[in-house]
Amino acid sequence: MNTGNTTSTFYQSNASSNSENGIRLYTRAFTKRVKLILFGIPITLIVSSFLIGHIYDLKFKQLVPILFVTTAILALIIMAAKTIRFASIKGDMIIFQDLWRNSKVTTIESLQSTKTRCIWLSQLSFVNYVMDGKRRRFLVLSNRSTKVPDLESLIKTYLIQRKNKKANHKPGSVITQTA
Repeated sequence: MNTGNTTSTFYQSNASSNSENGIRLYTRAFTKRVKLILFGIPITLIVSSFLIGHIYDLKFKQLVPILFVTTAILALIIMAAKTIRFASIKGDMIIFQDLWRNSKVTTIESLQSTKTRCIWLSQLSFVNYVMDGKRRRFLVLSNRSTKVPDLESLIKTYLIQRKNKKANHKPGSVITQTA
């Protein structure tokens, strides 16, 4: 059993056997769960605000703090929904898909930095990249329970393999070429 870098062997085995489909860093059930959480929380907050106001017969002045907190939480959730992406890797391209299935495609070489943090059952990867001359920043969510490594290690492995591949294609000396 190989106890070396499992990320590189995983990427190599999937890249060769799954080159047509690529590597998807999320599952459909995970995206549905994220949507349910992101859109369920605001609905719950709004309904609970109205119920609290109705049950305790609160006046508008007493509801202002509740409405302020609810509005602040809604604004945070909307900002998160705009920056959350799901990632897939196919060849040397990376595909970012948002919650509404709009996709952006870029090369892995255009990525400037990635940082991955694990929180509960998900991996959060903060990605900075340049596309069309603009610097962009996304939060990529992936399912931690899948057998796919995190985005940061996949990209590092890809870049190392690409560098080794380029190094192997350099022409040799003139003496070895003529021999």
